[in-house]
Order: sequence, then C-alpha cells, then structure tokens
Amino acid sequence: MYQLDIVTLATLSTKDSITAQNIQAVFPTLVDEDNNGYLQTAYGTYDAMTVEAIRVLNDKNIALQKRVDELEKLLKKVNELEARMAEMKSQTR
Repeated sequence: MYQLDIVTLATLSTKDSITAQNIQAVFPTLVDEDNNGYLQTAYGTYDAMTVEAIRVLNDKNIALQKRVDELEKLLKKVNELEARMAEMKSQTR
C-alpha cells in the first residue's frame, strides 16, 4: 500500500507530473475522452498535490472499508459462537 505522509507532501511541487488518469480517479467528471480515445483535461485548473492527496486518501479509505467489512464478519461469527455457548451452558444445567 502506498502511503503519503507530510514529508512526501512537502517534497511535491507543481512540477511533479499529474496525468489525466490521476485526475480522473479523483474528479471523473472533469476528464473527457477525445475521438482517438485519449483522455484530456484542463491541467491548469488542478493542484497536483491536492489531486494526489485525495487519490491516496481514497485508496486508504477503500482499504480501511475492506478491513472494517472483514472485522464485522469476524464479530458476527464471535457473537454466533457466544450464543451457541450460552445455549449449551443452559442445556447442561
């Protein structure tokens, strides 16, 4: 997983490259496809650091959501096992 920290943000400059694909990942409605299938956008209206930061945060958010989903599944299983254990205990009394 790629991480963007404060040091990385501080070292980026407006000279860093930014592609239409990067912009499309963050602002899909601001990128068009021409007749030849090439992506195009008005690059002068974007701050490369902002687009990159949003992209990285979006990637991190997706990864965290997957982790939450996995943890919720595990919690459901734990709750089911606890309920079964409680039922077994009540039957042995």
